Amino acid sequence: MKKWVCCTVFLAFNFGALQAQSPKLGLGLDLLGPVGLASANVSLDLNEHVQLTAGGGLIGAYGGLKYYFNPYKERRFYTGIHYTSFVRYYDFDIFSGFYTGSASGIYIPLGIQVQKSEHFYASFELAFRSLDTGMEPYSPVYPCAKYTYKF
Repeated sequence: MKKWVCCTVFLAFNFGALQAQSPKLGLGLDLLGPVGLASANVSLDLNEHVQLTAGGGLIGAYGGLKYYFNPYKERRFYTGIHYTSFVRYYDFDIFSGFYTGSASGIYIPLGIQVQKSEHFYASFELAFRSLDTGMEPYSPVYPCAKYTYKF
């Protein structure tokens, strides 16, 4: 896992220096994704390749960075790495209610972002989620649809 973090950070800051342009701020919604179900996020484009993202929903939060391979295109491919943490609901017991547990881990998306208009973007990604639930290993491939408005 440390190798993935080091490689992603190296790629993010090695290709394309920060430019004197003002960073773009984005607000978005995720369907499924890093914390399951739905979440909202805030993103900051540092340059044409690197984007910082933080978000949260009713059951968790996440944060990390994305790296875009082909900047200035209407269809941009990306990958990234996020740390995610959320609550998991396991079972319902009539006397104690829901049994809950927490999960945290790494979320590594591979996706495509499509520019719909000057400010609206839609993304679809498949991600590897490596979670530590404290009970069993849980590492599925997980889909996500994202809608973003960039200022």
